[in-house]
Amino acid sequence: PGACRPGQPLWQAAQSFDSGLRNGIRRRHHLAALTTLGLLTPKTPAKADGVVKLLDARGPGNMCMTLLDVSGFPNRIGDWRLSAVQFASGMSISGYLMLTAAVGQDELALNLGYIDDIISPRRAETLIENTTAALRKAVSEVTATSEER
Repeated sequence: PGACRPGQPLWQAAQSFDSGLRNGIRRRHHLAALTTLGLLTPKTPAKADGVVKLLDARGPGNMCMTLLDVSGFPNRIGDWRLSAVQFASGMSISGYLMLTAAVGQDELALNLGYIDDIISPRRAETLIENTTAALRKAVSEVTATSEER
């Protein structure tokens, strides 16, 4: 986990997460959980309920983020005119939240998916509002810094 404290600039927090992820990948820790799949796989379909109950009770809940650069996406396909391209993604069995960000030439689209019995709609709305507020603040900081130069 990266260190993130209230009021910390977004890019500084992101740098900590990025550094931790890169170190984990270099040490191949991102693959560490793969060996547990064999332990969790039920021996028969009749035993699948036990695995689901175990995951529901003990996690490991996680949040995933997918960033897609759609700036090269075509604006026409045959007779169809396309605009405001967005993507949604599904979660794995252990996911609680999935944020998909589509970055175009002059726009950003965010889609947040969540498990309703774990994350309330109100909490999901707060998460997306806080995310967009942090992004807007980061953009204004970058813009202000660029204008000072």
